[in-house]
Amino acid sequence: MKLAKKFGASVYASAREFASTNHRACVAYILEPNGFVAGHGAEARLRRIEPSPSFIAQFGRPSDIVVTLNHTLGPVLPIGRKMTRPVSLSITDKNGTSHECVAEAFDTQHNVLILLYPVKALTASTIILPPGFKKVAVV
Repeated sequence: MKLAKKFGASVYASAREFASTNHRACVAYILEPNGFVAGHGAEARLRRIEPSPSFIAQFGRPSDIVVTLNHTLGPVLPIGRKMTRPVSLSITDKNGTSHECVAEAFDTQHNVLILLYPVKALTASTIILPPGFKKVAVV
């Protein structure tokens, strides 16, 4: 939301751009507003999914079409409120390894935005070396 204010863009556009260009593993789910289905409960249809390149490499491209209360992201749906606090959940990567993740949601009244990221993506350190860098042995 701070990026949207800084650049004068919508929260929707800022969330999409943030996730799709981020060097860390993360994904933005853009959902239609929450609805209620008799006998089923709350659900939100997916409008768009914007994963970062590193998220796709590690977890694959999500192919969800609807988020219900029984879906992994169900506890994150902002029902009756504008935002949710960060919610801890687990997702499995391409190798079958489970990863602790954090997800949080924001209801813009036009869309529901969910940002999901592995906890390790928040704490990992990355060192970027310049092109042509050669390791020198220290004696």
